[in-house]
Amino acid sequence: MPLFSFSKTIYYPGNTLSKYFPEIVRNWKSVLSDFGINFEIVEDINTGWALWDQGYHKEFSEHKEILTKRLEKMRVKTIITSSPEALYMFKTFYPQFEVKHTTQIVHENIQKVQKFNTGEACFHDNTTQVRRNNIVNEPRSILQRAGFGIVEFDENKYNTQCLGTSTGLINNSPRLATKLAMRRVRMAPTKTIITDSPEDYVQLKRQSGAHVLELSEVLVEI
Repeated sequence: MPLFSFSKTIYYPGNTLSKYFPEIVRNWKSVLSDFGINFEIVEDINTGWALWDQGYHKEFSEHKEILTKRLEKMRVKTIITSSPEALYMFKTFYPQFEVKHTTQIVHENIQKVQKFNTGEACFHDNTTQVRRNNIVNEPRSILQRAGFGIVEFDENKYNTQCLGTSTGLINNSPRLATKLAMRRVRMAPTKTIITDSPEDYVQLKRQSGAHVLELSEVLVEI
């Protein structure tokens, strides 16, 4: 039995937000603080997604042991993340820790969401988020609470279109991944596209003419 019980909550933005979008990390820091959540930001975590996804099981097992010992030494009990892939990895392979996506945290505090927005928007579902994490209706409820009218893509929820960000396509065949993102933008039924996947956010945002928002950007007053 450990000398100290686990007591710490950490926020892990995910590698994409940590590296490219510090302003969105600040958004989430503000949102979580407004909800009264006491947490520490830890940005240098690697869940081992790439090792596991590409079949390096021995290397992943070794990596998992190292990360587990690190988190236990930090006395971590709860992990909040903005990455759908990190959520899946933690809840599947690190069950000793409680883990939630930022979308789930907002939904739990939905009465505190303010209507800073107006007009119509469409929500883009990340494949990992809906098919592995089963987070589908929560973001839509949040956006409606935040003031948006939701217009759906033809391919939405569990039938959402993959952009290649969770499968490695973005690295192995970037041109094809770009074509998928361009197609998704063309199919958008509204000018504004919102997603709760940092990786899909990057892919969609790269396409000219697309007004793409990460979920936190509709939760803070700008």
